Amino acid sequence: MDIAGLIEQFCIPIIAVVCFCVCFAIKKTGIVKDNYIPIISITLGGISGLIMNGLTYEAVATGIASGALAIGVHQIYKQLNKDDGYTIA
Repeated sequence: MDIAGLIEQFCIPIIAVVCFCVCFAIKKTGIVKDNYIPIISITLGGISGLIMNGLTYEAVATGIASGALAIGVHQIYKQLNKDDGYTIA
């Protein structure tokens, strides 16, 4: 299998990882408010989808979904590791 086939096959995870890493770096540096990080992730995902798959609606939708996936995975991790003070008796 060639490189282009691999990139096309794993497009969504690649974009999601890129969005997650960029947004994580933005959050740690404090360049922008945390409120804007989901918007940045979705926009970056849409642009990445266009770059990887060409100028189609499907590419934009794939990229946007991948950017949203990155934010969702982060929120799941954050909520699972949150200590609410509740204990199971």
